[in-house]
Amino acid sequence: MWPNNSLIHRIILKPMMPILRLVLWPKKISFLRKLENPSQVQERLRKKIVDQLVGTQYGKKWRISHQDTYQEFSTKLPLTSYDQLKPWIEMGTAQGNNALVKEKVLFYEKTSGSSGPSKYIPYTPSILNSFNQMFAHWIDDLLSKGPELRTEKIFISIASPVGQGNN
Repeated sequence: MWPNNSLIHRIILKPMMPILRLVLWPKKISFLRKLENPSQVQERLRKKIVDQLVGTQYGKKWRISHQDTYQEFSTKLPLTSYDQLKPWIEMGTAQGNNALVKEKVLFYEKTSGSSGPSKYIPYTPSILNSFNQMFAHWIDDLLSKGPELRTEKIFISIASPVGQGNN
């Protein structure tokens, strides 16, 4: 562990913070603009979700259509628990098909099971992009409003993907 006034901290870490915030600036501006009209952003997201369901076995079961209005979509598709989705996820892992999502599943992440049995979550390019976007917003907020980073300590969590030959 290095002291707070170490050479690495003064020369590398501290100067990187404003550079990182500058790199994140376009994402921040885009996010703030979307906050000006949340209903429009939510409608775009709903259409993306519908697009991901149309053509899947799950979407066909609930007769999801591109023409569905919000009301039709919310009436057709019930609130669902993981246990109700589990057979669809298992079908996707076993057959590698689009039972639940149209997008290619990159891997299935096994949850820690802290609130119950472990679950397998399908990770697609879209969900990873969403996580990356949220992480960028979180880092920007942390750098602008959070505590000052005074040490070189960092916590990284690594999860192993499951499925597609990785059991």
